[in-house]
Amino acid sequence: EPVKVFRPDDASLTSKIVSGSFRPPAMMAGRGREIGLGDDTIATLERGRGALLLIEGGVGMGKSRLLKEVKVQAKIKGITCLNGLARSTAAPVPLRAWQGVMEDFFELGRLELDQRADHVRETLADLAPGCVDQASLLTEWMGLSAVRGTQELVVDQQQHEHNLMHLLKTLVLAWTNTRP
Repeated sequence: EPVKVFRPDDASLTSKIVSGSFRPPAMMAGRGREIGLGDDTIATLERGRGALLLIEGGVGMGKSRLLKEVKVQAKIKGITCLNGLARSTAAPVPLRAWQGVMEDFFELGRLELDQRADHVRETLADLAPGCVDQASLLTEWMGLSAVRGTQELVVDQQQHEHNLMHLLKTLVLAWTNTRP
């Protein structure tokens, strides 16, 4: 005999989300301090100030679960979260953790690979028109070889990284002026 699938009452869940009383079903045990830091970060953002929450630790310590909890709470309050992930690789990748942030920023996960370059260009043109010519900085870094700008790649690696960081900062600042 088929097993019935549990489906929560969507109206009930929606009212809990709107009221701010919703918490994911499996609460984290023993992480009150860490959850409190996440809540403090969200409160800072609600006051209109910028904030960064750095979560680090060993394998299996619950970093991803904690991040998921913080993102759910932020979403409930209408705050957009971007996250990046740094992993050990054989060759160092400059600003590696920012790649995930930019993938969220450009919402690349919802696009086909062949659509991403055009989307990046359109987003740059909308948010920071002066940055469109610097799109080539993102080419190798994000794997968007179809994105072309008029600025030539810098031979000096330190200068290249500096220019890339400046571009990322400009984009995030322009973006934060348009979103909560």
